[in-house]
Amino acid sequence: MRCLTSDDPNAPFYEAGKRGYFLARADGTILEQGFHIPGRMFGLWFPPLRVMKDIWLEDLHGRKLRFSRFETHMVGRKMVFTYGEKTVGVEVLFDKDAPIFFFSIQTSFPFYFGMRFDETPVWGSEKLGWRSYVPDLTVIEGGYEFKCKNIPRVYRIKSNSRMLSVDVDTLMVEVKPPSTVIAIGEDFPGNLLERFENAKGKKRTYYESMNPEIGQDDSVFWSKNMLLDMYLETEAGRGIVAGHPEFPWWFGVDTFFTGLALLKAGMYEHLEDTLLTLMEYANDQFIPHEIVSNGVNQGSKRPIETFMFVNISMRYVEASGNIEFLKLHYDVMKRMFFLSMPRKGYPSGPGMVELSFMETEDVVTLDTVCAVHAAARALKQGARMMGKREDERTFEDVEKRTLLDLREWYDEENGVFFDVMRKGKGRFLGTFIQMFPLFFNMVDRDTAVKVLESLKKLGLVMKEGLKHSMLDNGINGFYSGKADKIWWVANAILKKSCMQYDLMCPEFLEELYIRDLYNGMPGAIPEIVGEKAGCFAQAWSTLFVLI
Repeated sequence: MRCLTSDDPNAPFYEAGKRGYFLARADGTILEQGFHIPGRMFGLWFPPLRVMKDIWLEDLHGRKLRFSRFETHMVGRKMVFTYGEKTVGVEVLFDKDAPIFFFSIQTSFPFYFGMRFDETPVWGSEKLGWRSYVPDLTVIEGGYEFKCKNIPRVYRIKSNSRMLSVDVDTLMVEVKPPSTVIAIGEDFPGNLLERFENAKGKKRTYYESMNPEIGQDDSVFWSKNMLLDMYLETEAGRGIVAGHPEFPWWFGVDTFFTGLALLKAGMYEHLEDTLLTLMEYANDQFIPHEIVSNGVNQGSKRPIETFMFVNISMRYVEASGNIEFLKLHYDVMKRMFFLSMPRKGYPSGPGMVELSFMETEDVVTLDTVCAVHAAARALKQGARMMGKREDERTFEDVEKRTLLDLREWYDEENGVFFDVMRKGKGRFLGTFIQMFPLFFNMVDRDTAVKVLESLKKLGLVMKEGLKHSMLDNGINGFYSGKADKIWWVANAILKKSCMQYDLMCPEFLEELYIRDLYNGMPGAIPEIVGEKAGCFAQAWSTLFVLI
């Protein structure tokens, strides 16, 4: 079994199953960190609630055990500690399907394992009238439980060793050799040791069937493994979430790029579930920007979301051969397309760059125009498959018009595209969407060559890849500024564009991907190249190798 290790105690990590995730540092510290929920994005989550905010290991005299190393396995994670010459291993594992989380501790000496619980609802829950609570732990047979106040759930904490309540929200487990198991979740009858081993074996069998170790290099293997980890199911929906720690819910545009990686990985059902979740919240109108795991639609209407959704849906149909999906949803996709498409020109409003000067409602963005073209081309194919000749001609007309109109967006003298148009006047801002016309194969090779060379001279394309943008207006969010940062999804766009036109991509990108794979959380691909800012594990970043 493959295993990646790290000796960095500060590196963040996740462990995830379909019904939840655990976020901490490699040394077990649960960080008081977060942008969307200030100080509370880490911990043990059974979405839409966090139920644990702290853990620690101490000897019988209250002294902390020393961190040694962290291990990422295909299934589960392991923290290793030392105590003098003795070693302690703490495995963390989420059950594949059930809302159950395990600590399995291997030791040759006794010590204490502390846990502090809370009830923190996910981002946007104030719209539902939810708030944070300190849980009241009560004794049950074999352990403790607490009843949630926001939703009708009960969480139980059990162990095969003695537990002590030291406060209303705090438990201490007397860890004893050779093995102590702690389980947290909604229900888990039976022997805990057996339950843990069965959960681990079942999850390993599934992962091995989806992601065989033989014949894959590390970059592909661990990227696919991370995608399997990113599948989340709650009462609000199911599918692949965007990333940890800040975006463990479902996004419109993200699903397009992550969806391309899922298709390459053969994870068709994972993509279909994500598409159906987004469609449920669209109400036959507009694909949402983001749906939080509590069911709250936090995103404003961005036309690009709908066009990208239509494109990836048709790519899914063609790759999977699921014609029934097309039959069920073709009319809905067609309706959403024309609801987002004005009678003249192109939809105005924000695209996917997320800088304030491109977020106003009076601009048309280059990425939206390209997305319209790609969606029209996709629906033309869908209409052909459905035998709808009139629709096929309609979408072919839109496809051709977008190609003709792209000439108005091209600054031939400087060899770049305008990023935005306002009142018919184009403006070059220098963002990664410069590569969209190449990514969607909308230009000839001579133009592609000229654009790539121009962007290299301007510094938008560097040896580390395609920068997010060249300008920074101070609207930074938790990224600490987007200008000069390089998203891995942007490098995926650059790589695909170069592949389509047989152009030379910056030669160090593969090495940078491997570096980021091994740094931070080993086996996880971050949102931003070489950066600790942003998500340390981002689903759409896998597209760079799964292209």
